Amino acid sequence: MGGFLMFFRTVITFYATVNGFDSRAIVGVVWPFLCCYTVTGGKTLGLHMDSHDLNVISHLGQALWADDTHAEKASLDAITAVTSLGLTSERSVEKVSEALLQRAAREGVQPNAGALNRPFFRISPEERFLLSALHVGRWSYVRLARVLRKKTDEVARMAWAARLHIVSAPGKAPCVPYPTGSDLRGPKCPEYDPLAPWTQKFLDEETTSAERIFLQNHIMSCDRCRQALSRSRNVYYLADAMVPRPAESESNERIRRLENIAARMAVAYIPRRQGFARSVAVFVSRRDVQWLIAAIFVFFAVLSLK
Repeated sequence: MGGFLMFFRTVITFYATVNGFDSRAIVGVVWPFLCCYTVTGGKTLGLHMDSHDLNVISHLGQALWADDTHAEKASLDAITAVTSLGLTSERSVEKVSEALLQRAAREGVQPNAGALNRPFFRISPEERFLLSALHVGRWSYVRLARVLRKKTDEVARMAWAARLHIVSAPGKAPCVPYPTGSDLRGPKCPEYDPLAPWTQKFLDEETTSAERIFLQNHIMSCDRCRQALSRSRNVYYLADAMVPRPAESESNERIRRLENIAARMAVAYIPRRQGFARSVAVFVSRRDVQWLIAAIFVFFAVLSLK
């Protein structure tokens, strides 16, 4: 990483000299800011996740383990392990998620034995992970397919089966009508697959813009499809209410703890054997760094006009 910073300093000095500026003055202004941003920001070539990412990870942990302490420890362990991989933000979140899911599969049902009276914790770890990622993280089927290593069609079928399972659990109230399609299908009515209906895809916002506009217009004129969507919506929101969510104050405190460990691990981790080209590629791939570089070039462009 030090090699990249020196390279960037050389570029700044060369640019300033060619354009007739005082290179020492410009480097003196830009260099401390760049070093501070890069090193003490706790994000360089380490784990780079924002509050939303950490919030999703926290919720995924709570979906996999009913015990809050166990869930938080598992999340911290996963973050610590993934930090050393030097991944981008999106891949870091996915790798942490994979680590949580693998750990839950290894531990089995024993950690959640006291919560089996709750329908949500009677479905498999994969299904709990899936529902939490959909309802809390708002993940797409494509991203879930990548983490679960399944096809998007399989993700849709798994999500529908899990939702039906928890809302129809014995003794669960209120009861909702089984979400069926229409017996009489009109020429423009979308096909209703009972294993993964179009209504679920619509509610999960997995339709294209053109499909969504068509469905919205069609539902306004077709009572049968409107009723099918209403039945599915009841299942969707009842399942949503059963996905574990902590109180906001508790959630914020947990996120702060995750942020602290993520920042400490990112600062501590500086790859010793990572090549110069790889360092540059990882660093420049970050969106915030791209904005920083753009701001620096704008700064130089403004100076050139004077």
